[in-house]
Amino acid sequence: RQKSERSAPINRQNAEFTPAKKVEVKAERKLERGQIPPGTEVEYYWEAADAAGKTLKTPTQKFTYMDNRFNWQQKSGGLVTVFWYNQSAAYGEQRLKVTLEALARLEKEIGVKAEEPLKVFFYNSRADMQEALGSRGTTHDDQVTTLGTVVARDVVLILGDHAEVDITTAHELTHVAVRLAVENPL
Repeated sequence: RQKSERSAPINRQNAEFTPAKKVEVKAERKLERGQIPPGTEVEYYWEAADAAGKTLKTPTQKFTYMDNRFNWQQKSGGLVTVFWYNQSAAYGEQRLKVTLEALARLEKEIGVKAEEPLKVFFYNSRADMQEALGSRGTTHDDQVTTLGTVVARDVVLILGDHAEVDITTAHELTHVAVRLAVENPL
């Protein structure tokens, strides 16, 4: 089960095995490009039924799905964690500073307060980031450069090597702040 924007989608997958008193089962799934955003919290469990109809459900396990092409570094402040790779610690500190300042400004201007953790991933190149995005078709993918996007309720992807990375960060956080304002029951 993948926690995501509105409701948690549930994905089922059958695993083949030979019945026995003790079994070892493995299930693999090939993902499409951008199918699960980096930073997504994934929960899973096994459920098995015997011939008599008795079922066994294992305890739920959790892991964070990451874009494992890179050795991510991370730095947190408040509810925000920024992720980057192949850059200095100073780069990460600057990305966190810009992100926190933009979020604080937006919270004040829009009148909302972030109450959930937010993960912001900074990619070093268009090609690197494109692999984390879902395809919108060959023509679009070849001709459009995405500078930033909110890919899940708690995950933002930013093209970190662009000259206007600070502006893009603030822009994408605006989407997060507006969502907070719109979802507010008041």
